[in-house]
Amino acid sequence: MSVDEAARKQPLTNIGTAGHVDHGKTTLVESLTGIWTAKHSEELKRGITLKIGYADATIYKCPKCPPPQAYYTNATAPRDLRCRYCGSPLEFVRKVSFVDVPGHEMLMSVMLSGAALMDGALLVIDASKKCPQPQTLEHFKALEIVGVRNVIVVQNKIDIVSKERALEIYKKALESNLVRGRSIESVMAAAVYAACRELKLPRTLDEIAMYTRAGRKDVARCYRLLLREASIKVPLPNAADFVPRIGSYLRLSGQTIKRAIEILEQARAAGLTAGKDPAGLAAAAIYIAALQNGEIRTQKEVARAAKVTEVTVRNRYKELVKKLGLKLPVKK
Repeated sequence: MSVDEAARKQPLTNIGTAGHVDHGKTTLVESLTGIWTAKHSEELKRGITLKIGYADATIYKCPKCPPPQAYYTNATAPRDLRCRYCGSPLEFVRKVSFVDVPGHEMLMSVMLSGAALMDGALLVIDASKKCPQPQTLEHFKALEIVGVRNVIVVQNKIDIVSKERALEIYKKALESNLVRGRSIESVMAAAVYAACRELKLPRTLDEIAMYTRAGRKDVARCYRLLLREASIKVPLPNAADFVPRIGSYLRLSGQTIKRAIEILEQARAAGLTAGKDPAGLAAAAIYIAALQNGEIRTQKEVARAAKVTEVTVRNRYKELVKKLGLKLPVKK
């Protein structure tokens, strides 16, 4: 089924959101549908949902891959509607409508009005906070009273680095006297970066250092001290871990993402990845794969998605093409 045919389908099922305020219900709906449902001026001004919001989503499934990776929505599927893991054409499953309700305690009546429309619900829980929160319980009871039986609990914000682990690493730095004479902010940022590396979250040192006043150089120095003096062990960075994130940002097809990972595997086997910034390598591989598959993106676009400089993309791109003997389409 083509994109136009799927768009003409009418949603026959309403899926609602429920949960405490600021647990990410509207953000979750946007991730699934590509639509930010909080559109009223007061909602945008205050940063919270005040009224019921609506958004439709088309669900697709890969016929070959196992769940959950087999499933996509119109917002998460590659542009060519092919599976990003095996390249198979995606099959249309159904079209659904999301009903996004506010989570504030003073807006419970609005939530109940929205619940009356729901055939099923996503109960959103913030993984970084104590559970259950007051409105989490109230919304769950409201769904029960209204008669919504199909409820899926969604644990949101699990990609946030554990505050406890970051503090544990910082405590080790204190015990090793690494903080003395150094910026507390830089040592804390280094601890957060170390926690990201431990959890294999694709975050660069530049992304974390940008939130400090000291800058990247000082945070990098503190990070090296943590590894050396506080006996913090982190796995080696893998450029392939950055590829899905960059490819998703650029809305590239599964074939292109798969090809970029293959290029990085070739580079690793040839010994070209040692000592190189993984984000820069991933960006270069994405740029080459996109050129080869006809999904052309500029070096500026790729650099912005990977949060590296255009010079880094250009240098790594030239190096990979030359040393791996990669063939690129001839510009007309």
